[in-house]
Amino acid sequence: MISIQLPDGSSHEYSDSVTALEVAENIGSRLASAVIAAEVDGNIIDSTLPLADATENRPIVLRLLTDRDPETLGVLRHSCAHVMARAIMRVFPDVGLAFGPTLSNGFY
Repeated sequence: MISIQLPDGSSHEYSDSVTALEVAENIGSRLASAVIAAEVDGNIIDSTLPLADATENRPIVLRLLTDRDPETLGVLRHSCAHVMARAIMRVFPDVGLAFGPTLSNGFY
């Protein structure tokens, strides 16, 4: 069992394999459908990653990120860049891709 601490200061016990999305589902279905990513130890992680794999710190301090959080725009842009790259690779199998960070007004 691991202890998860939420921003309101409350702590809850979960299995070692719990994900941020499962924590959100435990709180409420509306929150779970709104979760885009999570923050653990100042690092933004995929909401389906087991939280015990994200950090060795205990308790795990978790922040669920939704479209109300400014950090999620970068997550969405990063994900869109991957989706676009895969689409381009399917259309042009011999293409060479370059990777770069998301930008303040989009991605490339």
